[in-house]
Amino acid sequence: MILPISLFSVWADFGPVGQGFNGDGSVYFDDAVDQYIEARNDGYPARVWRLEPTAGIMADVTGDADDVIRRRCMSRHLDLPEWLYSQAIAAE
Repeated sequence: MILPISLFSVWADFGPVGQGFNGDGSVYFDDAVDQYIEARNDGYPARVWRLEPTAGIMADVTGDADDVIRRRCMSRHLDLPEWLYSQAIAAE
């Protein structure tokens, strides 16, 4: 079996239900960003992870996902989602 070089997945905290993956993993980072946006818009804390099965590596790429969302909003002249705007204010 040939494994992809990288898989992207979103891990969310669903509160009393527990933690788990939000949606299926994807070989496309943009699909994972969309799943991340969905989880955050539903009010769940979430992280985006890059999994490299052949190397046994798992890396948090949530910051990269946040950057993609900022660029999408800027290019479409949209306001940042409230949860991302709040993160930016807290970081200052």
